[in-house]
Amino acid sequence: MYWKIAAVLGLSAAAVTLVEYFLYLQRLKLKEVEKLRALERVIFFDDTLQNCREHLTTENSCGDSCSFKKLSYLIARIDDCLSTLDLCMFLMTCHNLSSALARAVERGVKVRMLYDHDMAGNTHNYGCQIRWLRRHGVEVRTRPYAHHMHHKFVVLDGRLAITGSANWTLQAFCGNWENVVVTADPRLVHQFADTFQELWDMFTEALPESA
Repeated sequence: MYWKIAAVLGLSAAAVTLVEYFLYLQRLKLKEVEKLRALERVIFFDDTLQNCREHLTTENSCGDSCSFKKLSYLIARIDDCLSTLDLCMFLMTCHNLSSALARAVERGVKVRMLYDHDMAGNTHNYGCQIRWLRRHGVEVRTRPYAHHMHHKFVVLDGRLAITGSANWTLQAFCGNWENVVVTADPRLVHQFADTFQELWDMFTEALPESA
């Protein structure tokens, strides 16, 4: 009889331990979600930032509204990336962001990029960073098509997405009226991730390192 009671008590203790462990995991998950949601932002750029173009070169900020200060937030998200980074971009000429992608590759992050075919082949696109990125280990795909690959979004570690109106260009960040949205909403992030993978499977033409 006593052994039966002991067995029941042992099972009860094990059940309590499992419940406590489950609750512990839930708390960890909630903390991780809260940490990610705290990264969410809407960032605006406008024509008053034209004088900040030189700050992207010197990497010195003139204040909270400075283009480089705003851009630094996006760079920090790339620098925080641990495993995968998937990027769709119509046009890219901003070396600050290109350098952040190259650093990610050096850390062992798998960086994949989809790029518009016309923009990739346009030698008159001053400052186009695509072949520089190829030389630094970014896998780039494109596809000849009658229409443009006009997306501007990036998915980091499958947990964070950055999107908006802006191409990653100096003009976008230092002259245009643009917006950039950083979201950790899993419903949105998963849709961006799924769309990237669908396009990745469609865009089978690998961009060479040099023309």
